[in-house]
Amino acid sequence: MSKQDKLMHKEARKPDVFIQVVDQILLTLKPYRKAVYALGLVGLMAGLGWTLMNWQQEKQERIAQESYFVAERGFIKFQEEAEKAKTKIKSLETAIESLKKDKKAKNSNEQLSAKQKELETEKTKLPTGDFEKDHGKTVSDFKTVIKKYPHSNAALMSSLYLSKILSDAKKNDQALTILTKSGLDIKKDNLLSGLYQMRLGQTYADAQDCNKAVESWRKITENEKLGFLHGDARLKMAVCYETLQMLDKALEI
Repeated sequence: MSKQDKLMHKEARKPDVFIQVVDQILLTLKPYRKAVYALGLVGLMAGLGWTLMNWQQEKQERIAQESYFVAERGFIKFQEEAEKAKTKIKSLETAIESLKKDKKAKNSNEQLSAKQKELETEKTKLPTGDFEKDHGKTVSDFKTVIKKYPHSNAALMSSLYLSKILSDAKKNDQALTILTKSGLDIKKDNLLSGLYQMRLGQTYADAQDCNKAVESWRKITENEKLGFLHGDARLKMAVCYETLQMLDKALEI
């Protein structure tokens, strides 16, 4: 074996540099091993506790989201069916008018009768005007999500839908109650918190309380991370200032 090979063989048998450093550290800490061991356990338990808490929060959010999607799906289905019915009704009404004008058409009476029956069927798919019949189930589903999971993103999303449904039905007081007294976590610095402030402002405006509406929208304009909402928020603020006869403020925006 050459001298160089012997030297390489000797070096290869030496402990790895990393292992040497670790050994040196452990040797230095040996007198304090009990404290280090205790602190290590504390750190480990804290880490495990944090991980478990995050896992539980994520699990709860997933469950909340599942409930939210059921409510959202019901609301969207109702909206879609109503829109399809409106389109179909217009088409049927046009066809009926054509049949009435063209009385010489073959089987016109039979066709007219069939179209009129179809028209009546489509009209049953339109909103009845009775809030409970039209939205009772959806409102109940969204309220359940908010009540069971108030600190979740699902609850925030539910509040946006629910407050819109209530405001459209001129139930502004109920909409504001949902947004302000449901224990929602509105401190999250994300898209949902921005949409929440936008919705809250609009609900105050619908309730003829422009001062509070402007306060809500101003919070959006003061948050740089919500820049994509600034234009819409400023426009709404200007409209409210005009309503309050504060034209100078409106022009400043």
